[in-house]
Amino acid sequence: MINSIVATGNIGKNPPKLKQTTNKDGKTFSSCWFSFCIKQHGKYANKGIWITCNANGHHAEKLAEWCGKGDTLTIQGKLMQGIGEEGEKFHYIWIDEFSPHRNMNQELKGQIQELDGSDDIF
Repeated sequence: MINSIVATGNIGKNPPKLKQTTNKDGKTFSSCWFSFCIKQHGKYANKGIWITCNANGHHAEKLAEWCGKGDTLTIQGKLMQGIGEEGEKFHYIWIDEFSPHRNMNQELKGQIQELDGSDDIF
């Protein structure tokens, strides 16, 4: 069974905010959660599907740095099920890869630098 989803949509009202936690061993982990709207076509064109997304590690750091409310992304990941604080089940997308589109945060426009061969983008 393959669990893979690819979607293009917009970051919602909750832009990615980086959260860093440290475990007992002193290792620091980065993560971010954000809402994501996937536009539909045809009969349901005016209704978006909202889903929560989660990124970890390097992906989380880059999402928080590069992307903000309203930005368009193409994401690839896995559909997962989580359990909320009150025991309720919810679905989210665990991001494996992402690609920001041209409408990145206004603060970053004009500040894009050339990357040398040693820089990882994702």
